[in-house]
Amino acid sequence: MTITKDNVNEALQQANEGNVVVQYDLASYYKSECDYYNALVWYIQAAEQGNEKALELLFAPIEIEDKSKIVEIKPLYVQKAEEEATRKAEEIAKRKAEEEVKRKAEEEAKRIELERLRRLAEAANAKRKAEEEAKRKAEEAKQKAAEEEARRIEEEKAQQKAGEEARIKAEEEARRKAEEEEKNRQLIEYIRVHSKSKIQTLLDEMVYVEGKSVAMRNSQGEAYIAKIDDFYVKRNIVTPEDYETLLLQPKNYGSLESAQQYVSRLSEITGYGFSLPSYEQLDYALHGGINYDNPFLHPAPLIYSAESTNVSNAGQERTLTTYKKSNASFRIVCTDPKYIEMRKKAAEEAKRKEEEEAKRKAELDAIRRAEQEAERKAKEEKRRREEEKARLEAEEARRKEEERKRIEAEKTARKLAEEKARLAPYINSLFNNMIFVEGGEIRINKIKGVNIETHTVVVDDFCILRGVVNHDAVSKFLYSSIEKNEYECFPEKVVKDFCLKFSRITGIKFYIPTREQLEGAYNARIYAMSAPPHSREWLDGGGYLGYSSFLHVNDAKTEGATFRLVTTDENFISELKKKNNWENVVVDFLSNQEAYEYKHGLFFGEKRNITIVTQPITRRVWNSVMNHNGEMELNSNELVPKKELGDFLKRLNESDLDLSQFDYLHNNPYAYGALSARKVIDEKGVYLYLKD
Repeated sequence: MTITKDNVNEALQQANEGNVVVQYDLASYYKSECDYYNALVWYIQAAEQGNEKALELLFAPIEIEDKSKIVEIKPLYVQKAEEEATRKAEEIAKRKAEEEVKRKAEEEAKRIELERLRRLAEAANAKRKAEEEAKRKAEEAKQKAAEEEARRIEEEKAQQKAGEEARIKAEEEARRKAEEEEKNRQLIEYIRVHSKSKIQTLLDEMVYVEGKSVAMRNSQGEAYIAKIDDFYVKRNIVTPEDYETLLLQPKNYGSLESAQQYVSRLSEITGYGFSLPSYEQLDYALHGGINYDNPFLHPAPLIYSAESTNVSNAGQERTLTTYKKSNASFRIVCTDPKYIEMRKKAAEEAKRKEEEEAKRKAELDAIRRAEQEAERKAKEEKRRREEEKARLEAEEARRKEEERKRIEAEKTARKLAEEKARLAPYINSLFNNMIFVEGGEIRINKIKGVNIETHTVVVDDFCILRGVVNHDAVSKFLYSSIEKNEYECFPEKVVKDFCLKFSRITGIKFYIPTREQLEGAYNARIYAMSAPPHSREWLDGGGYLGYSSFLHVNDAKTEGATFRLVTTDENFISELKKKNNWENVVVDFLSNQEAYEYKHGLFFGEKRNITIVTQPITRRVWNSVMNHNGEMELNSNELVPKKELGDFLKRLNESDLDLSQFDYLHNNPYAYGALSARKVIDEKGVYLYLKD
């Protein structure tokens, strides 16, 4: 047998089984590998088995280059004798060890029994003492329970009294607001009725200006191109008499505030959107519009736009001046498509009447017959409209009654759900409005005397509430009797108590932000942060941040301030990042699906099933699909109109987030009509459905 590295293991197995030929071959193999120790081992074994070649080689001189590798090899019978002696010695030692272990186990058993008897005696004594102590504590607990019950009854009476006072205040506030709204409505109606002709005269004085892209210069003399859309502008300035017609108080005429009040009141009365002209609109109109001739005459200065700046015109010179005094006149403009359409229709109607009058003079008899026919048709149309109006009124009454019942049912269900969920909605609401802000260097401006000092601080990553905590959440978590004010302001103690309790309930540490965190959030996430509802916000460490021309910190005042929540908890930040991952936003949006049945036909169509995504497409979902950005912004919950969707459906179906294919629900008119009739969908939103 020729032995190689590949079959050496197989040869070893055969040699161990007593194959003398293989033993001899193994000795030759190891000798060729210069492994003299193993070569001699197998030579000896082959010789002991009677192999003559092995005997000759074993006692013949062996010529090797490195004789130091040869070791003394003991015959097998010597090795076996030594192994047997070693085994017997180990057995004797093992028996002695077992006897020693047995003796120690008996001694340990005796010791454990004595210890058990001692512990039984101690347990009996401890049981007696525990019974006496339990009896004493039971008496004390009974007395304490009686005191707690008395205190609870007093607290319930106080809470009932506070709740009744809060209810009375709320009713008085609601009554006051209703009276103010009614007074304002009566005032508007009075002006609309008694000044109808003056208002109509004002509307008739509005002149159409066709838009155009015009080269202009700003206050620094830099040229730019202004694109001006079509608009209507008042031919003359608004006079104090015009101002008094709408506002009934001409003493403020000439100020920027009075101009803004005037356009606001005019828009409210007429239903059209009026405003002060922008600088480009006013300059363009005063120079004659698209033809730049026949410019309007006007005094200077003249208010334009909603900013404190005037434009004056003397001959061909144009200068910009800053508005400082209440002595400027103003014009008004209207870009409302409804007003523009109304004026166009009025002009077309006037032209049509002129043509009819000329034709009537030429063909008097034909016009008379046409008028008679028109009168008959008008009566028929009037009768039809009256019948249609009656039908629509009945349908509207039925719809309102159904809507009222639906709203009442929803209110009942909502109250029940809020009662069951307790504080969960408020926690989820606050969590859903948390946004992530990446830490780093923040530059802070501080007012010191008349100087402004700037320093840089470093903040860690944090999550901050996009808006301030409202009164509803505070009342639910702390005191239901807390007084509500216009700006959701709270004393410092209430703010600290809320942070402590909210942190304890959620298991996450929340606190009010530092100045660095608040300013950093406004600078880093300006499009995600809502504007403060009041002029100050509480800061961590005492004091509040006042909002003025410069941000500065004042001492705390008794009237309180608004506040937000901040956390630097790594787990919360990690979960918020996962939640704001665009893929998670899209998957969560698509997971809200429901199946419905509808008729695929106008009257007798076959019944089909459809699966729709029950949530409409919001700005956040659109941004996640189109821009791969799932973070919250100020307009995240707004619905996206159909005309602004773009390639949304194509990008969604091409993504590998879901193997299904979706289509717009309005592309399936029968399903869309059926679901709309059942009030399943919001008519302002765009929905998706799962294609078959």
